[in-house]
Amino acid sequence: MWWVREAESGEDLDLWAAIRTGASPRERLVRPLRAWGRLLLLAGEVGCARAVPSDLEGCAAVQVFVVPGARRRGVGSRLFAPCVAHARELGALQLMTTVDELSEPGRAFAAACGFAEVDREIELRRLVGDEREPPPLPGITVLSLAERPELLQAA
Repeated sequence: MWWVREAESGEDLDLWAAIRTGASPRERLVRPLRAWGRLLLLAGEVGCARAVPSDLEGCAAVQVFVVPGARRRGVGSRLFAPCVAHARELGALQLMTTVDELSEPGRAFAAACGFAEVDREIELRRLVGDEREPPPLPGITVLSLAERPELLQAA
């Protein structure tokens, strides 16, 4: 049996990451960070959730994750309710969430909780260290001080 509780210890945070990865395995997630206003919840070893202040005015972000073998048993709903209460405590007037486009169960749960799609985004990534010098803007010539030392003296 499981009950909803706040993730507090380092071990709890590791469990939170493991559940999150098990519920949505396309990416491995590391231990979540503790931050002001962030609520991290566990439901035994089968579900986890978070509610955090959003950068958007009046919003809080909420996410609920349940491992496949425990879905459709009320775990998500039990996690969602305290997230909504936390969002109210933060002063949020609106909730937002993100759902993996390929997760039909996640999309169905969000819809059952009253969420409606308002936008789609494409996540882009690249490796750090692959920075290239941008080309100069039209009409601008880039020179080094070695090429024009008189510019340093004029400054």
